Amino acid sequence: MSDAGLSADSQSRLLDEARAAAGLRYPNIVTVYDVREYDGLLFIIMELVDGKSLRDESIEDLDRVLEINRQLCEALAHAHQHDVIHRDLNPENVLLVDGQVKLMDCGLARSMTSVSH
Repeated sequence: MSDAGLSADSQSRLLDEARAAAGLRYPNIVTVYDVREYDGLLFIIMELVDGKSLRDESIEDLDRVLEINRQLCEALAHAHQHDVIHRDLNPENVLLVDGQVKLMDCGLARSMTSVSH
């Protein structure tokens, strides 16, 4: 068991899933540059994004709501086209940066090929 409290198998699976998400390159997805393990701890090197989460924003304009949803759907469609499922879609993982949606925490994603049907 590592210091992170994960079994070797769980750590390996988490690394594989994070690496799958690291392959995603899309304007509405926070870029993951690398996934590493050091001394039994896993860490993700990702794009620094300065924005507010969807949870922290109060958006009442219908056109803006629709635009946010369009960008979010495009990000998810891109991930799905690359066999990645997000698994933790919530307002805290949707950042708004200068009018653009940035989906984050794709490191919690799972490769669709690892999901049993």
